[in-house]
Amino acid sequence: MLEMSILIVNFNNKLLLNNCLNSIYETMPFKRSYEIIVVDNGSNDGSVNMVQKKFPKVILIKNKNKGYGHAMNQALKISKSKYVVLLNDDMYLCPNTLNDLFIFLEKNEKVGAVCCKILNPNLTLQVHDTSKFPATVKKLLLNIFLKKIFNKSFFKINLEDFDKIHKVDYVTGAACMIRMEVFQDIGLFDEQFFMFFEEIDLGYRLKKKGWETYYIPSKGIVHYGGVSSRQNPNPKIAEKYTLMCLKNMFLFYRKHYGFFSMFLLKCLQFLKYFIKFLSLQGKIILINKGKKEYKRDLKFVIAVLNLIIKRCKINSQVPSL
Repeated sequence: MLEMSILIVNFNNKLLLNNCLNSIYETMPFKRSYEIIVVDNGSNDGSVNMVQKKFPKVILIKNKNKGYGHAMNQALKISKSKYVVLLNDDMYLCPNTLNDLFIFLEKNEKVGAVCCKILNPNLTLQVHDTSKFPATVKKLLLNIFLKKIFNKSFFKINLEDFDKIHKVDYVTGAACMIRMEVFQDIGLFDEQFFMFFEEIDLGYRLKKKGWETYYIPSKGIVHYGGVSSRQNPNPKIAEKYTLMCLKNMFLFYRKHYGFFSMFLLKCLQFLKYFIKFLSLQGKIILINKGKKEYKRDLKFVIAVLNLIIKRCKINSQVPSL
């Protein structure tokens, strides 16, 4: 059995994927046995040819884009290791990072998953709030109430936590190490989550089974920016991802917190976007300047309202190895 399987899902990120793979070979300790599996989700930018020519030892799976979870599950089913590394294609490894994660899991048998510092390209800390699962609706309502009373700084992330080892609820799927035993215990990724919330769902199931999840202040991994999703400059693409994120958030609440919690969350979101709807309608009627942009925004808000009132289906079964 190998010590690590490094799993990467790629979509039209040829240059960053090339840098990511180079960083693995440059920083991996010679004493560790590992394999790299790249699942390409139907790229048309030459990613497949680049991997085949420059990295012949990489196991390559050519795939139609059925989502992140589906792609990761394909890689997990063929991996042959004690631990798996989930890595985005736009990550660049710092020296010894994977070795630090490996040693931590070796020393802590109850820990199922571990993550490390994620850095911006200028090597400053990229803040990710992975300490807590999404709030239940009861806590969400309490937070809304408290924000009216306390200063907003009351809710800021404590940056000092990023310099010490501490327990978290879940790890970001962009860069983490997980025991293969965990997947054998709880099943693979839930493929209902096409993109977004799949790692939170995995973390929730992991915790329910008694596994622990930790963050360690290792040297880290440089993140070059969510090129495939959140930072896409095309507003239509950004709106698509926002809708997908909302849909999966409702799915998560329905699956883990129950129908009533999902219903209350939808009511809160409906109220938020209905107010935006009324505001945009007023601007279109009263203001001539920027009317085209307001109409585009209104179309998006209507799409969100339509999504909110739709029924959220769930399948309690998740794929197994």
